[in-house]
Amino acid sequence: MAGIEILIDARSFERAADEHAAREILPRMVRALNDVAAAAKADVVDAIRGELDNPSPFTAGGVAIFKVKPSPTRDPDAVVFIRDKQAEYPRPTSSMARRSRSSSDQARPWPWSCGSFRSPIGSP
Repeated sequence: MAGIEILIDARSFERAADEHAAREILPRMVRALNDVAAAAKADVVDAIRGELDNPSPFTAGGVAIFKVKPSPTRDPDAVVFIRDKQAEYPRPTSSMARRSRSSSDQARPWPWSCGSFRSPIGSP
């Protein structure tokens, strides 16, 4: 009777797959996450410009990114955040919110009060 026998060197395959992931997949994932972080930063800056009347470069420039760096020991993540000085200035008061917003708009948070945005991606 004829038969087919298939032999697989699992260790070599696993090593090659890990090398491929480190060489090809991880850099692309890092680039993609940094692109997403840049888009999130642009959205926050646009929200600041939409909420404030002619914000200064100091205020709009307070949005920053901790970019993803490839690491074989931890999942990649990017952080978009508001720098402390810009987050504290100008700090809205409840009277400012009442004067500047309609009642239907008051529930919407101020764009700089959101803290940081962390987007982890990796194995569960």
